[in-house]
Amino acid sequence: MHLHQQTNTLSLSSTNLMNVVTINELCPTIPKLTLLSVYNTPAKFDALPHLQSWLNNISTQNTPTFIMIDSNLHHRLWNPPQYSHTHPESGSTGRPTTIDLTWTNHTAQQLNPTSSIRLNNHSSDHQPINTRSSPPDQTPKHLSITLGKLKHKDFTTLLRESLKADIPTPLDTNAAAVDQSATTLSEAIRTAYESQGKWVKANLTMVELQNIEPFGKGAKQGKTSNAQDRLTRVKTLILPPPRNLQNKGMGVENLSLAKIPGRQRSGTCLPSVQIHQGADHNTPLIPTSADLSDIPTTPLPEIPLQFPPITKHKIHKAICKLPNKKAAGPDNIPNKLLKIAENTINPYLLAIFNACLKIHHFPHQWKEAITTIIRKSSKDDYTDPNAYRPIALLNTLGKLFEKIFNDRLVYWAKQSNALHQGHVGGRPGRCINDAFTMLSTWIHHKWREKKVVVGLFLYVKSAYPTGSPLSVKLYLLYNSNLLLPGHTSLDNNTISIAYIDNVTHLIAGESLSTGLKLLAEVHQHSQHWRLKHGAIFNSRKMNVMVFTKKKIDQSLVQLDNQKLTFENKIKWLGIALTPGEHLKQVKRSFNTTFTQLTRIARPTFGLNQKESRQLISAVLLTQILHGSIMWFTEKNNKSINRLLTTWHHKATRLCTGMMRQTPIAFLKHYGNVPNLTTQHQKLTHNYIHQKLTGPKEDPATEMILRELPLDPKPHPSPLSQILGKEDLLKCHQTKCETILTLPNPPWARPIGPIKNILLTKEQAKSRRNYKEAL
Repeated sequence: MHLHQQTNTLSLSSTNLMNVVTINELCPTIPKLTLLSVYNTPAKFDALPHLQSWLNNISTQNTPTFIMIDSNLHHRLWNPPQYSHTHPESGSTGRPTTIDLTWTNHTAQQLNPTSSIRLNNHSSDHQPINTRSSPPDQTPKHLSITLGKLKHKDFTTLLRESLKADIPTPLDTNAAAVDQSATTLSEAIRTAYESQGKWVKANLTMVELQNIEPFGKGAKQGKTSNAQDRLTRVKTLILPPPRNLQNKGMGVENLSLAKIPGRQRSGTCLPSVQIHQGADHNTPLIPTSADLSDIPTTPLPEIPLQFPPITKHKIHKAICKLPNKKAAGPDNIPNKLLKIAENTINPYLLAIFNACLKIHHFPHQWKEAITTIIRKSSKDDYTDPNAYRPIALLNTLGKLFEKIFNDRLVYWAKQSNALHQGHVGGRPGRCINDAFTMLSTWIHHKWREKKVVVGLFLYVKSAYPTGSPLSVKLYLLYNSNLLLPGHTSLDNNTISIAYIDNVTHLIAGESLSTGLKLLAEVHQHSQHWRLKHGAIFNSRKMNVMVFTKKKIDQSLVQLDNQKLTFENKIKWLGIALTPGEHLKQVKRSFNTTFTQLTRIARPTFGLNQKESRQLISAVLLTQILHGSIMWFTEKNNKSINRLLTTWHHKATRLCTGMMRQTPIAFLKHYGNVPNLTTQHQKLTHNYIHQKLTGPKEDPATEMILRELPLDPKPHPSPLSQILGKEDLLKCHQTKCETILTLPNPPWARPIGPIKNILLTKEQAKSRRNYKEAL
């Protein structure tokens, strides 16, 4: 290792197996650089504990780090592209295929590093590694001002001047004019936005951090001397959110001064391929070829436009519903800017949107996206690409047009019955509790008929891109044929329940052999859809489960050329279908979430009592009570009540800062934190009443109505226990008005206030002329 640097700027720490070199003041843009040279001896692998200890205790993401390692691990996941490796495990030694690797962290990747060796033999003879890098550009690509400091009047004035020239006409016959108009509008908004100037808060220095005096609850309330001055000083120094300190060059050792916890590591640094992951690693990647033999070669006749033009009121309504805190796409236009400039850009958006509808064109600029990779939590191996979730950040104007068109697509699908009844996700009036209700009620109903229930659980890989308002609705139309034909009711012996890309087929038979024969037919139907549509089922999430209380003699089932194992522990839509296993999962979820909340909500610093209560209600209660309509039954009522009461006391003490010796009665009176058991009953009642007043063709509503007059014994479903316990039969016997999820089409004129409230219902209908409005 040759370093052309002054000796006073180097710090070297080494062991027999690892050398660590820290270079200070390398250049103005790189204040510090770390280089590691690691030799991992064969058979013993002594360097791995030293490397793991250094990564956990010393390494930081803020310092560019290069690790040159002679691994001797012989792992196929570390092979270069198109390099065949013969060692199946990392324990094999003495072979001539040892690979030396160069690793970098995320900060070092910004330096555009490149590594090379003299001979192209994957460095099997321990050649020197030449690593080159270039300093990053000091000027960020996107600088934006804080929306809170934006002058609305100046912004709208500049935008109006930029849009003085009319949009090219006619737009309804020229796709190039539509593209140019969309680009002009985006550039005008961005130019007026960035002309306000760049506002960036100064970075914190070590001297400023050390001058921050600790302040507690009394300082926040202004009860101590110079409390207001210290509080003002802290607010001007600390960037919101505090996590930004780690992105400003602050080390982990300095974050304790600002009471900010360091980054938590999860997973392992070494790749691992388990036995059950072998089939998934050998699965071909998306996209795959689809069977297009049934597509006609002759062009289809042009379908006339069925939807009326978009109105200014619809654009205004869509802009008002946009969430403020959403990340912008390539156009760098936040949603709040559209709300500020709505009166100015509404006519331009109206012309562009209607032209897109008329000529069936989507501007090319709106097809661009920035893909952000987010790491999933609680994954064992983060070298697996499946441990990351890609999020597409689209252009703001394109998402606004998709949002308006999505309302029309939903209304068309509802009126034409284009979607399968078993779809419960991504549809108005449906929720995930419908899936839980339909699954549990249908299984218990078949048990009363003395039948064996078999379930086939499918999950489509890379189903649809996230970020687009249209992606979910289009995917529901895409996989409707995957669901089994027929009505989703208690009378059928085969039904399908789908939550977007998660499809479950349920089969009921007189015996296990009969159920397996039907299962083979259902599996063949699913494979036929997969080949025809070019989809791939996730082999790790493709499971078969037999819902029975009897012992099963066989453990494998042969479906075509694939052998599947009968599983007794399956996680479906976040719920473990085995009651005992799900209760353990809820306990782990509470402990993890509660530990994370204790770092944010503290009586001396952090969130106040009101904000802590809102955070607990939004995060903790939502995670714990997920799917409680399915697993919170009368059979385990006492044990779950006892557990939820203990958790409620912990959450109340965390929110209020009360001691452990505080009486329970005092906590209940002054804590004002929603009780978990009461919250479960409230959510369950609201859901059932919503279904009783909803459309009768809803499968979940139909099953609830069927369960009301029945005697739930000998196999009471969770829904029947809730209905019997709370006596909702009396509520059902009274007449309830049916509330439609989509009463009017999206293009209908808004109904204004009725001037004469003394009119009868029939007179009001005739006066407003509802039929013409619809």
